[in-house]
Amino acid sequence: MIQQEHKELKEAEKNLDKIQKDFASDAKDFAKKQLGKMTPQKKLEAVKKEIYKACPELKELEFGCKIKDSRGDLIIVGESYDGYYITDWGGMIGSSTTIKKEDIVEIIGQDIGLEDVLRALCEKDIGFLVDSMGECFLETDGDIEPIWITENGTDSRLIWELGSTLDNQSPEVWEFLYRLIVEK
Repeated sequence: MIQQEHKELKEAEKNLDKIQKDFASDAKDFAKKQLGKMTPQKKLEAVKKEIYKACPELKELEFGCKIKDSRGDLIIVGESYDGYYITDWGGMIGSSTTIKKEDIVEIIGQDIGLEDVLRALCEKDIGFLVDSMGECFLETDGDIEPIWITENGTDSRLIWELGSTLDNQSPEVWEFLYRLIVEK
Protein backbone atom coordinates (compact mmCIF):
# COMPACT_ATOMS: atom_id res chain seq x y z
CA MET A 1 0.00 0.00 0.00
CA ILE A 2 2.82 2.43 0.85
CA GLN A 3 4.58 1.50 -2.41
CA GLN A 4 1.40 2.24 -4.35
CA GLU A 5 1.01 5.65 -2.65
CA HIS A 6 4.69 6.39 -3.30
CA LYS A 7 4.26 5.46 -6.97
CA GLU A 8 1.15 7.66 -7.26
CA LEU A 9 2.99 10.53 -5.58
CA LYS A 10 5.89 10.24 -8.05
CA GLU A 11 3.42 10.18 -10.95
CA ALA A 12 1.65 13.28 -9.60
CA GLU A 13 5.01 15.09 -9.29
CA LYS A 14 5.83 14.26 -12.93
CA ASN A 15 2.42 15.55 -14.03
CA LEU A 16 2.90 18.72 -12.00
CA ASP A 17 6.33 19.31 -13.57
CA LYS A 18 4.84 18.87 -17.04
CA ILE A 19 1.99 21.27 -16.27
CA GLN A 20 4.44 23.88 -14.91
CA LYS A 21 6.66 23.60 -18.01
CA ASP A 22 3.65 23.83 -20.33
CA PHE A 23 2.36 26.85 -18.41
CA ALA A 24 5.75 28.61 -18.57
CA SER A 25 5.98 27.91 -22.30
CA ASP A 26 2.41 29.18 -22.88
CA ALA A 27 3.16 32.32 -20.84
CA LYS A 28 6.28 33.04 -22.95
CA ASP A 29 4.32 32.52 -26.18
CA PHE A 30 1.56 34.82 -24.93
CA ALA A 31 4.09 37.52 -24.00
CA LYS A 32 5.70 37.32 -27.46
CA LYS A 33 2.31 37.63 -29.14
CA GLN A 34 1.37 40.61 -26.98
CA LEU A 35 4.69 42.31 -27.76
CA GLY A 36 4.04 41.81 -31.46
CA LYS A 37 0.64 43.47 -31.04
CA MET A 38 2.05 46.68 -29.59
CA THR A 39 0.67 49.66 -31.43
CA PRO A 40 3.06 52.23 -32.89
CA GLN A 41 1.94 54.68 -30.18
CA LYS A 42 2.82 52.20 -27.40
CA LYS A 43 6.20 51.59 -29.01
CA LEU A 44 6.75 55.36 -29.16
CA GLU A 45 5.94 55.64 -25.45
CA ALA A 46 8.42 52.84 -24.65
CA VAL A 47 11.12 54.58 -26.71
CA LYS A 48 10.41 57.91 -24.99
CA LYS A 49 10.68 56.27 -21.58
CA GLU A 50 14.17 54.99 -22.43
CA ILE A 51 15.25 58.36 -23.84
CA TYR A 52 14.04 60.17 -20.72
CA LYS A 53 16.18 57.74 -18.66
CA ALA A 54 19.22 58.58 -20.82
CA CYS A 55 18.47 62.33 -20.78
CA PRO A 56 17.00 63.07 -17.33
CA GLU A 57 17.39 66.84 -17.80
CA LEU A 58 14.42 66.65 -20.19
CA LYS A 59 12.23 66.15 -17.11
CA GLU A 60 13.56 69.18 -15.21
CA LEU A 61 10.92 71.77 -14.36
CA GLU A 62 12.01 74.58 -16.66
CA PHE A 63 10.81 76.44 -19.76
CA GLY A 64 9.07 74.13 -22.18
CA CYS A 65 8.61 71.22 -19.77
CA LYS A 66 5.18 69.62 -20.18
CA ILE A 67 3.33 68.75 -16.98
CA LYS A 68 -0.13 67.68 -15.84
CA ASP A 69 -2.24 68.98 -13.02
CA SER A 70 -5.94 68.75 -12.19
CA ARG A 71 -6.71 71.08 -15.16
CA GLY A 72 -4.95 68.85 -17.66
CA ASP A 73 -1.82 69.24 -19.78
CA LEU A 74 0.25 72.38 -19.19
CA ILE A 75 3.62 73.84 -20.20
CA ILE A 76 6.02 75.64 -17.89
CA VAL A 77 7.00 79.02 -19.29
CA GLY A 78 9.06 80.35 -16.38
CA GLU A 79 9.79 80.25 -12.69
CA SER A 80 7.83 82.40 -10.22
CA TYR A 81 8.61 83.24 -6.60
CA ASP A 82 6.26 80.48 -5.37
CA GLY A 83 6.19 78.00 -8.23
CA TYR A 84 6.09 78.09 -12.02
CA TYR A 85 4.38 80.20 -14.65
CA ILE A 86 2.33 77.98 -16.92
CA THR A 87 0.26 77.92 -20.08
CA ASP A 88 -1.79 75.16 -21.64
CA TRP A 89 -0.73 73.53 -24.91
CA GLY A 90 -3.15 75.70 -26.86
CA GLY A 91 -2.10 78.95 -25.15
CA MET A 92 -5.55 79.47 -23.59
CA ILE A 93 -4.26 79.88 -20.03
CA GLY A 94 -2.29 83.11 -19.75
CA SER A 95 1.41 82.89 -18.95
CA SER A 96 0.82 84.86 -15.73
CA THR A 97 -0.96 81.84 -14.23
CA THR A 98 1.17 79.94 -11.72
CA ILE A 99 1.31 76.46 -10.28
CA LYS A 100 3.01 75.22 -7.14
CA LYS A 101 5.33 72.23 -7.39
CA GLU A 102 3.13 70.17 -5.08
CA ASP A 103 0.13 70.67 -7.43
CA ILE A 104 1.92 68.99 -10.33
CA VAL A 105 0.42 65.54 -10.88
CA GLU A 106 2.87 64.33 -13.54
CA ILE A 107 6.03 65.61 -15.19
CA ILE A 108 5.76 64.65 -18.86
CA GLY A 109 9.00 66.35 -19.90
CA GLN A 110 10.43 68.35 -22.79
CA ASP A 111 9.78 67.36 -26.38
CA ILE A 112 12.38 64.83 -27.55
CA GLY A 113 14.52 65.94 -30.47
CA LEU A 114 17.03 64.21 -32.70
CA GLU A 115 19.92 65.21 -30.41
CA ASP A 116 18.24 63.41 -27.48
CA VAL A 117 17.67 60.28 -29.57
CA LEU A 118 21.31 60.30 -30.72
CA ARG A 119 22.51 60.69 -27.13
CA ALA A 120 20.37 57.77 -25.91
CA LEU A 121 21.66 55.58 -28.75
CA CYS A 122 25.25 56.62 -28.07
CA GLU A 123 24.86 55.58 -24.42
CA LYS A 124 23.83 52.14 -25.68
CA ASP A 125 26.87 52.16 -27.99
CA ILE A 126 24.70 52.15 -31.11
CA GLY A 127 26.03 54.06 -34.10
CA PHE A 128 22.98 55.79 -35.57
CA LEU A 129 23.61 58.65 -38.00
CA VAL A 130 21.34 61.08 -39.81
CA ASP A 131 22.59 63.08 -42.80
CA SER A 132 21.62 66.61 -43.83
CA MET A 133 18.65 65.26 -45.80
CA GLY A 134 17.30 63.26 -42.87
CA GLU A 135 18.35 59.87 -44.25
CA CYS A 136 19.24 57.43 -41.46
CA PHE A 137 22.28 55.17 -41.33
CA LEU A 138 23.52 52.49 -38.94
CA GLU A 139 27.20 51.99 -38.17
CA THR A 140 28.18 48.36 -37.65
CA ASP A 141 31.75 47.12 -37.31
CA GLY A 142 33.11 50.28 -38.93
CA ASP A 143 30.74 50.12 -41.91
CA ILE A 144 28.03 52.75 -42.38
CA GLU A 145 24.95 51.36 -44.09
CA PRO A 146 21.69 53.07 -45.02
CA ILE A 147 18.60 51.85 -43.18
CA TRP A 148 15.99 50.41 -45.52
CA ILE A 149 12.35 49.81 -44.65
CA THR A 150 9.65 48.01 -46.59
CA GLU A 151 6.31 49.74 -46.69
CA ASN A 152 3.42 48.42 -48.77
CA GLY A 153 5.81 46.16 -50.66
CA THR A 154 8.15 49.03 -51.58
CA ASP A 155 11.67 49.47 -50.21
CA SER A 156 12.61 52.97 -49.14
CA ARG A 157 15.11 54.70 -46.89
CA LEU A 158 14.29 55.47 -43.28
CA ILE A 159 13.92 59.26 -43.00
CA TRP A 160 14.04 61.48 -39.91
CA GLU A 161 11.97 64.60 -40.54
CA LEU A 162 14.56 67.24 -39.65
CA GLY A 163 13.29 70.00 -37.38
CA SER A 164 10.52 67.76 -36.00
CA THR A 165 10.32 66.12 -32.60
CA LEU A 166 10.19 62.38 -32.02
CA ASP A 167 6.39 62.60 -31.63
CA ASN A 168 6.15 63.94 -35.20
CA GLN A 169 8.25 61.23 -36.86
CA SER A 170 6.77 58.38 -38.88
CA PRO A 171 5.63 55.13 -37.24
CA GLU A 172 8.48 53.44 -39.16
CA VAL A 173 11.00 55.60 -37.27
CA TRP A 174 9.29 54.73 -33.98
CA GLU A 175 9.39 51.01 -34.84
CA PHE A 176 13.07 51.13 -35.79
CA LEU A 177 14.02 53.04 -32.63
CA TYR A 178 11.93 50.62 -30.57
CA ARG A 179 13.98 47.72 -31.90
CA LEU A 180 17.24 49.60 -31.27
CA ILE A 181 16.54 51.13 -27.87
CA VAL A 182 13.94 48.96 -26.14
CA GLU A 183 14.46 45.45 -27.51
CA LYS A 184 18.28 45.44 -27.32
